[in-house]
Amino acid sequence: MLDIRSFTHALNSKWVMKYLDDNNHAKWKLFFDFFIKQYDDKFLLTGNLKQADVAGLNIQDSFTKQAIEIWSNLIHEENPTHFGNAPIWYNSLIRIENRPIFYSDWSRAGGNQAKDLLDQKFDFLKYKDFKSRYKVNTTFLRYYGVVSALLKFKKSFQDQAMMNSEDQLTRSQKLLLSSSFCNKAYKLIVKRITSSPDKSQSKWIADCENYENFIEWDKSYILPFYCTKETKLQTFQVKLLHRKIATNDHLYKIGFSLTDICTFCEQKRGSLIHLLWDWEFVQTFWQNIQHWLIQHQIKPQNVSLTLQICLGLVDSAEDILLHHVLLIGRYHIYSSKIKNTLPNLQVFSQTFLKCQEIEKCYAYKTNTVKKYNSKWNLFK
Repeated sequence: MLDIRSFTHALNSKWVMKYLDDNNHAKWKLFFDFFIKQYDDKFLLTGNLKQADVAGLNIQDSFTKQAIEIWSNLIHEENPTHFGNAPIWYNSLIRIENRPIFYSDWSRAGGNQAKDLLDQKFDFLKYKDFKSRYKVNTTFLRYYGVVSALLKFKKSFQDQAMMNSEDQLTRSQKLLLSSSFCNKAYKLIVKRITSSPDKSQSKWIADCENYENFIEWDKSYILPFYCTKETKLQTFQVKLLHRKIATNDHLYKIGFSLTDICTFCEQKRGSLIHLLWDWEFVQTFWQNIQHWLIQHQIKPQNVSLTLQICLGLVDSAEDILLHHVLLIGRYHIYSSKIKNTLPNLQVFSQTFLKCQEIEKCYAYKTNTVKKYNSKWNLFK
């Protein structure tokens, strides 16, 4: 599901990408030039500034400043992996008097990255060697102020190979070389604001302790989007994996139900595992689905349905049709609970055939018949 805010930020950051493109000669770039010329534009945008440091810059135009703040949030590396290619200028990790630095005479002479101040032994140049190499009229204190800031920055690199490497690109360089900029930018932004749902994962692992206990979470989360185009089923599975399905025990905990007992058996607690697996009638329903799968040649006879497979907690994203069937099965169990009816194999079968017809129409409409056939050719 698309995060609109992150998508908008990815689009905004593309203005900066286009501005940095030397082959783009659009006249709107004059506005960026005007508002950031005091900061030597391209060094500002290819540095490693934190968003907070950009916010402190005196950029009068709100759109330009916002675009640069989004860009800096996108490219900033708090823990860079290579020392040599680290930019010296406008780098929030290299500070003098608690501010990022920029010396225009040094940058024009060619001293822009950490490796530019190193000799062949990867030690910092002596003051006289620096002046001789770059022909820069700078003071002893200014030079060693920069060296001191770089030494402090260098301490974060434990691996000597990382310190000395010169062939690795920075994040901004990788982005600018990307053929699908917005897609990559969006993924980076989303990655920054997301966190692993450790709490729900630990509960699933505890629930599955008596079964196979190996779950590939990345594959489990992406599986419903491989299986089907139906947003109804995709949304249901995402909620299930995050344990946000409204079962009786959950409704009881939040005060929406007077009891946490299962609606159907009226004996045990109505948890997710009970509703979708432990309940005797559901066990029979899964057995019927297993026979149905064998009958229609979707699943080999020697493969049994386990708790993890039936709930979509997988170690592989293969057998798309099988997992589509099981996704429809667990959605049918849940919708039956909502309707206060028992799961029924005939209703499930009709739902499955309807899904097949929908995918067939979609395939012909989008010219993806080959992909449709590769998925459904097992179904007899």
